Amino acid sequence: HVVLSPQEEDRGVWSSQLTHFTHAGLDAMFACRGDAAAPTHRSARANVLVLTCERLLLCTTGTWRLRKIVKLEDVQQVLVSEHSRTIFLLQARGSEDMLFDLGVRRHFLDELE
Repeated sequence: HVVLSPQEEDRGVWSSQLTHFTHAGLDAMFACRGDAAAPTHRSARANVLVLTCERLLLCTTGTWRLRKIVKLEDVQQVLVSEHSRTIFLLQARGSEDMLFDLGVRRHFLDELE
């Protein structure tokens, strides 16, 4: 259960569904054995990204179960490729790198600024 701060409530949130390829971590992504850790596991990789003025929240699609919280101050960089309009890598202090596929990536990056 996530409780928004007064500032988050006042400024609102932005959210979108995305594919989270590294939902079980980078090591599991490359050593997958066809189990729930596999980046292709449909239910595990389907997430909702919620952006507030203070945090990024990753929730499971459908249940809205909170999977991860990243403070915006901990975001070190967002890497994008010129070969894709949707894929990006998020690097944050205290967290493994996270690889996402987000159809509205440009909008997310604009909101993140």
